[in-house]
Amino acid sequence: MDFTLWLGPLPIRWRARIEAVNEHGFCDRQISGPFGYWLHTHRFVPVAANVTEVHDTIELEVAANGAARWIGVGMWLSLPLLFAYRRWRTRRLLNQQRSCR
Repeated sequence: MDFTLWLGPLPIRWRARIEAVNEHGFCDRQISGPFGYWLHTHRFVPVAANVTEVHDTIELEVAANGAARWIGVGMWLSLPLLFAYRRWRTRRLLNQQRSCR
């Protein structure tokens, strides 16, 4: 996956690869981007009929050098907002699909 995230007015290019896909979840690993290392695990946990929780785990290292280090720190600090948006957007899309049946 190639995508761009924005840290304020600064475009951050990111390339990730989806790995370890199975019925319990998947991982995305940074190939290039703002961190020295990034592994994001998405785990799907069934809790009831037609109800699944998504659990996220992130392993990361901030880059060691100058500008990349500060960009990584800025991205790390913005992750709670990014995940809140993703949670809201996912719930909205799922509720729209449910109402279309």
